[in-house]
Amino acid sequence: MKGRKGRVVVLWSTLLLPLMILFSGCVRGGSSGDREAVCEAAGVISPAQRPVLAVVPVLKKEAGPFSWGGEEELTHQMFSALSRGSCFRFVPQREVEEIVSTLTPEQDPFGLNCQWVKDKFPFCEFVIFAELLDHALYPKGGAEDGLGSCSPHHLSIVVRLRVFGLCFQQPEVILQEVIHRSVPVSRYLAQKLNQAPEMWEPRMRFSIGSAYAQMGQQMGQHIRKYVLLSVSPQE
Repeated sequence: MKGRKGRVVVLWSTLLLPLMILFSGCVRGGSSGDREAVCEAAGVISPAQRPVLAVVPVLKKEAGPFSWGGEEELTHQMFSALSRGSCFRFVPQREVEEIVSTLTPEQDPFGLNCQWVKDKFPFCEFVIFAELLDHALYPKGGAEDGLGSCSPHHLSIVVRLRVFGLCFQQPEVILQEVIHRSVPVSRYLAQKLNQAPEMWEPRMRFSIGSAYAQMGQQMGQHIRKYVLLSVSPQE
């Protein structure tokens, strides 16, 4: 996919369970490739033509084993990737957070009945949900082996995405995906993972912090691609 390169430190990653489901969307003129090229020339597309997105902050149902969580960094980097190129208009985050605060346990964006999404976000064309499923340190071995003898642990980061298109009577899932990243962690760094991120030493910011930054960028780039495909004419 075309796009300006974000501030990303390249680490190895693995995608699990790609369930990319693409339905017909809010059709606009131009192919997805042409539209992306135009989007990169900021200001060429008029504001009225840009799809309206609501970006829900990354959800996390369980507290996790650390004193810190990665959902804020994931949200920041995802939004940063989506903001690049002036392709979209965004619902103000304060309004999105107010809507999310009113959701009941039965209104699960990853459940089967999602008609409520259209009711809750009546002025949006697309709504983006992400949930941090796993955020923990595991010993090396089994399916995750191969990290090297100097890295006896790995930090597992697993996020699931679901993006709804709201241009029709029923909400349509235009992207559903689970993304997994596994970061090798030495014994020394493993002992310091419970520190607050502002206390991390430089090598920890590089290995752990950049993993969350890159994953958030990857999430935003995938969402961006499928939203642009959805608003393009279907062959």
